[in-house]
Amino acid sequence: MSEPEPTLLASTLRAQMDTLLTESTVPVEELEVLAQIYNQHISNAQPGQMTTAEYAGFLQTNLDWLNTFIDKLSAAKLAVAAELITIQKGKKAKQGYSENN
Repeated sequence: MSEPEPTLLASTLRAQMDTLLTESTVPVEELEVLAQIYNQHISNAQPGQMTTAEYAGFLQTNLDWLNTFIDKLSAAKLAVAAELITIQKGKKAKQGYSENN
């Protein structure tokens, strides 16, 4: 038996967002668009198209993925913040060196 259409579309969108997040320079605008489409899809999924068990599984799968994806985004945010701090420290050190020489 093939998966219901809402499950397939959600799976495709999740895979696309996961792929974008692995790129060295994350295309934030594209990720945002996919996230909006994903949100609309999940919000508008019709439980009538699936059995109760399929719908519960659909929701649980998407909740699990969202939690994992949020963790990945948080880790990426922390990495960017750490890099910005390093850059700021470098700028301050360079400025201090320039002022003293």
